[in-house]
Amino acid sequence: MSQVTNQIAIFKIETSFNITGRGIVALGIFIEGMAKLGAKTSVLVNNKLTPVTITGIDWGKPNDEGVIKWGLLLHFDDEECKKIVQQSRLQEQEIIFEHPLT
Repeated sequence: MSQVTNQIAIFKIETSFNITGRGIVALGIFIEGMAKLGAKTSVLVNNKLTPVTITGIDWGKPNDEGVIKWGLLLHFDDEECKKIVQQSRLQEQEIIFEHPLT
């Protein structure tokens, strides 16, 4: 049985980095909407979509154009993909976050 979902945000990943003991942070901007803790999506790792969940959110100061860079702490369901990202970073991509409709 498929679960009905609702698009809540589009996020453009510009880069990523690893925080030892915490996990992988995707750094970028929200193009549309806003995601919240627990939101789920998939990211492209070595041409394979792998599921992730937001486990932390932080933001920086707006730049001169008023654009805010966001850091999303991601939990990877696939440990192999997580290790690949830790070694090489996420490629630039747009991801869509969804949450279940209740």
